[in-house]
Amino acid sequence: MRSLVLWAALAGSGCASGAHTLSATPRVARSEHVRPMEKAALSGTWIEPLFDPAGKPAGMITIPLGAREPRPVIVAMHAASGRPDWMCGTTRDIAGPRPFVVCPHPIAEVTRMASWGDGPSMRLALERAMGSAMAKYAAYMRLDDIVYFGHSQSAMHAGEALAASPRGTVFHSVLLYEGAPASTREAANMLKGAGVSRALVVSGQEGWASAHRSLAVELARLGVEARYVHAGGDHYFAGPAIPSLRENLRWLVRGSGAWEAAR
Repeated sequence: MRSLVLWAALAGSGCASGAHTLSATPRVARSEHVRPMEKAALSGTWIEPLFDPAGKPAGMITIPLGAREPRPVIVAMHAASGRPDWMCGTTRDIAGPRPFVVCPHPIAEVTRMASWGDGPSMRLALERAMGSAMAKYAAYMRLDDIVYFGHSQSAMHAGEALAASPRGTVFHSVLLYEGAPASTREAANMLKGAGVSRALVVSGQEGWASAHRSLAVELARLGVEARYVHAGGDHYFAGPAIPSLRENLRWLVRGSGAWEAAR
């Protein structure tokens, strides 16, 4: 797994080459000197499994160790034949250790590769994982600007997933990597209808560039602030993909109170 990258890596200015802007109780450290109104620092391991109320695994989560104040949240959905621990590790490599990263999974065996069914089933898995995360860490989470990060299959079906019910989790910002839908216009309409106001659409493979650019154009046509980036590399975050995503994530969350407070 790639080494963890500090959040300070996002502080650099500018955009990657090829970018086009188109318009239940959390575990805590023991302390005898915690003030009454101050939450104790989160401690333990940086990644752990999530369990629903019935004790069934719902995915994985990375923890912003040392946090006392609420931190932003990314919901990271893996590709077909993916695993939540893989997606959590990659996302933490991109975003650094300061946000929570919630990584749903369609089956109970979180160390077994699996694919998604359709948009509605993705939504159910997402809400199940978020419910499990909030049951334990809600007091440490900023829920006002949660980022949806979809890779491959979960980027292709992001519109269907975010438009589906129940909509317990609200997403205004999406990062879609290497997953262009069959109909970019239909997907853009669904994302807009679900409340998305800012979108970062990123291709890795040259052959997928035009479809990803088309999705960003359709989103911009609907008034969504959209940026298309060709990161290079391949389908699985190789080469320049991680540095490009890291740099452009800063654009996606700029001006967000949740994310600015976490720097």
